[in-house]
Amino acid sequence: MWPRAFRRGQACFINRHMCHETRSKYGERLMRGCSCTGTTGLAHLTCVMTQATLGTASTWVKASNEPDGWTQWNTCRLCGQEYHGTVRCALGWQCWFINSARKAGDEYLYRAMLELGIGLVAASRHEEAFGVLETLLSQLPFRKFHETIHPRLSCEAVMYLATVCNKLGWESSMVNVNKLRANFLSLVPGRPRLSGLNMLRVIIGKVFINLGEDDELRHRCALELGVCMVDQNLVAEASRFLGKAGHATVRALGEEHAICIEMHWRIAQSIYKRHFFGGNDYRDLLMASIKGHTAVLDQSTKAHGVEHPTTLAIRASLKLCFEEQLDWTLDDIPRRVFEALDEIPRPPGHKVFWR
Repeated sequence: MWPRAFRRGQACFINRHMCHETRSKYGERLMRGCSCTGTTGLAHLTCVMTQATLGTASTWVKASNEPDGWTQWNTCRLCGQEYHGTVRCALGWQCWFINSARKAGDEYLYRAMLELGIGLVAASRHEEAFGVLETLLSQLPFRKFHETIHPRLSCEAVMYLATVCNKLGWESSMVNVNKLRANFLSLVPGRPRLSGLNMLRVIIGKVFINLGEDDELRHRCALELGVCMVDQNLVAEASRFLGKAGHATVRALGEEHAICIEMHWRIAQSIYKRHFFGGNDYRDLLMASIKGHTAVLDQSTKAHGVEHPTTLAIRASLKLCFEEQLDWTLDDIPRRVFEALDEIPRPPGHKVFWR
């Protein structure tokens, strides 16, 4: 996602002096793909990719299965938040480009392939991501799924593959996912299909076994599982699961963490969907969803900024709540909700929809 045009005179924070003439000559504009706000974090995409490439030397010193050793490919060093959209995708391709010549079996080759797959997911190029992630999992050395020699990498790859399968409505049938199927069938009676939802149900347990209860990847798996439930309209189960998982995420990562913010949004979204399924409390559910959306919109705006994709998605989801035509009026919503919404900064060009 490319941002709006920035004002003249603003400079790339990576290389303020040397890149100005060369980048402007080719017409490359400043962009931001993280959670920095104001004039902070503006850079040319080429400069961001060059900075990550130059930082790769320090990555080779560290173990490739340690997430901190690869942060230059996915995290802004100013705000500490992950890149998103086009920037994350471009960094994934660059990471793959400089590591693709490595021999089969090299840990760095696998990690670079995973970064490429995540980048494609971030840019909503799900069909391409499906091919990359399936290829990665087909090359990983598996004995049994929970005995892989790359536990973090394999768990993360299956999690993103499951997310892609959920988005596309596909199932995976490659060899190593069939080993996951064998593990899944031993846990669940019958012969369920190995959809994205089913993969996430079992992978969250594998992450707990391999990486521990408070590992960030486990909370991300919990979030993706909740998203799958919401997408498939398992809203009652999603509300219970995300509510329980949300407390653990706040305790482990903190209120301002991106995973925690999105989890709170998905809880509000599941409550919104629940009111479609009847019952005498549908108006109360809708009001609860509006209050939940308002609180998390304020939280996301402060943590990520008004133009971050998560903030924009929460705003769009809240707008759906207000557009719902039921037997209620704006008078039913407490005044403090409108006061809170009025205080939240809006992106340029976005009009008030709650009046």
